[in-house]
Amino acid sequence: MDIEVSLFAGMGKYSPDGKEAKHFCLDVAAGTTVESVLKKLDIPESAPKILIVNGMVTHSKAMLKQGDILSIYPPVGGG
Repeated sequence: MDIEVSLFAGMGKYSPDGKEAKHFCLDVAAGTTVESVLKKLDIPESAPKILIVNGMVTHSKAMLKQGDILSIYPPVGGG
């Protein structure tokens, strides 16, 4: 199944082509979790990140469906 992945800010370095792509499609097996995608992209578990699927904050154990949009952000701060 195909999902869309968006990597923001410094997360682009984990794109599969090594070219710091910010948006790309990824073919994954049915029943794939967010955690599986993070592993596929070699994003360390220890890396701080915000995970969003289809505009909603989620967790790494969430199951993905065909056409989902997974957005991965580094933590954001400001003041």
